[in-house]
Amino acid sequence: MTKMKKIAPQQGWTLWSMLFVMSVIFVLAYIGMQLVPMYSANESVKKAMMQSVEDKDLRKITRREVVANMNRQLYLDSNHELLDYKNELIVKRTGQQFLVEANYEREIPLAYNLVLIARFNPKVECDLVGQCQ
Repeated sequence: MTKMKKIAPQQGWTLWSMLFVMSVIFVLAYIGMQLVPMYSANESVKKAMMQSVEDKDLRKITRREVVANMNRQLYLDSNHELLDYKNELIVKRTGQQFLVEANYEREIPLAYNLVLIARFNPKVECDLVGQCQ
């Protein structure tokens, strides 16, 4: 009978495998740290949109009033330069609906020529009686 060699079980991580895993975790954490402020700012925009039409007579409110209310709220949140109101904000009144919508995108440079682009489209739809979604 031939003797079988004993195969030693693997003894844990090598230095290279640990460095690889740590670098992947570092890259994901870095990207996450870049995304959190961008999504937080988007939540501020949504909140400002909702508060700009909340408790207002939507049959009489003008675009200028909506923009002024949003700008005031975003200024308090330190995000007043986030939107270009002329090109990125839509305020419409159609039939029994009042719509406030923002279409904008933000770029975050990651490293060298790598850029992360996020597109946002928050909207608030209200009935003219004041029920908002």
